Amino acid sequence: ALGFYTRVRLNDTPYIYYLSDYPDLDSSKLILKCIDDMLVPKFNNYIFYVHKLGHYDIVFIYNILLKTNIDKGYEYYIIKTTMRDNKIIKLDIKIKKISNTIGNKYNFIKISLVDSYNLLNYSLDKLTNEFNIETKKGNFPHRFVNKNTLNYIGNKPDISFFDNITLKEYINIPDIDWNLKSQCLKYLTKDLKGLFEVMNEFSRLIYIHFNIQMVDYLTIT
Repeated sequence: ALGFYTRVRLNDTPYIYYLSDYPDLDSSKLILKCIDDMLVPKFNNYIFYVHKLGHYDIVFIYNILLKTNIDKGYEYYIIKTTMRDNKIIKLDIKIKKISNTIGNKYNFIKISLVDSYNLLNYSLDKLTNEFNIETKKGNFPHRFVNKNTLNYIGNKPDISFFDNITLKEYINIPDIDWNLKSQCLKYLTKDLKGLFEVMNEFSRLIYIHFNIQMVDYLTIT
């Protein structure tokens, strides 16, 4: 699953995408749909924070954008990377759009993906607690997920499939009609909103105490 969250949407819901909604479980289509939905005029020049971007997500995103450019035969996605210690900590993605069909004038739409882990070097679960954020991560059985269980509905998975869950938390999960897709998207929604709220609060504190704009920097140093 993949998604992004801003406060632009009136109903305050994230944009979310799930693998089984795409033919042949093609993850490249899922990623491109998400990126294309971000590369629109209302998000032009937006910074999207991705926790541990350089440690995980960037591998999938970057490779698929490069492959798409090769398949198209030209640089449709204009990509610029910012590196630190052999890891990508910022990825700028830009596309060219025709702004005026008379004379074929172009403008650009650009977004930036920034690794929030270099600003806040803790797990998202710890950050939501430390910053006293309303949205908490929740629990999800990552090891239960494979291509055969993407649309599983049935008894809840055994506690051994969950990480860092207490017996009380596990007991409170309904025993029957447990739906992996809905639980995954619920978990993802909490992640997206939780990180959004953490970055907002961190940005506010940094500005109040140091008169610094968080968006002007890529690392805590």
